[in-house]
Amino acid sequence: GQSAGMRTIAVPSIRDRAAFERCADAVIHSLYDLDLAKFGLPAFEDWLPLDDGSADAVLPIPPVVMRGPVVKGFGRGAKELGIPTANLDVAALKFQVDSLAPGIYLGFAKLRGKIYQQVMSIGWN
Repeated sequence: GQSAGMRTIAVPSIRDRAAFERCADAVIHSLYDLDLAKFGLPAFEDWLPLDDGSADAVLPIPPVVMRGPVVKGFGRGAKELGIPTANLDVAALKFQVDSLAPGIYLGFAKLRGKIYQQVMSIGWN
């Protein structure tokens, strides 16, 4: 990009961050951190204010719904994190998983009719 006169922004995984710092104009953790004004571009117009009285806002992103049987993982989750974990079969969810950026997602999980708060990791962990 830069050698062709373009400005570049990298949003790498943590593992690849150092490689991009040498060749990108900006390295950010998430597209939510992208400040378009720094690049002479207009700001996003679809930010929605939070209902908590703060100045914070969020982008309207549709929910991600994944369904599938729980499968055996590497056996690290509960041992290393100290909390129960569940793994879904990635092969059955390939299209959905491939459409998501690697990262940590917060949300809700429904198991046997009960709703739980959850954290989901997409990518290598």
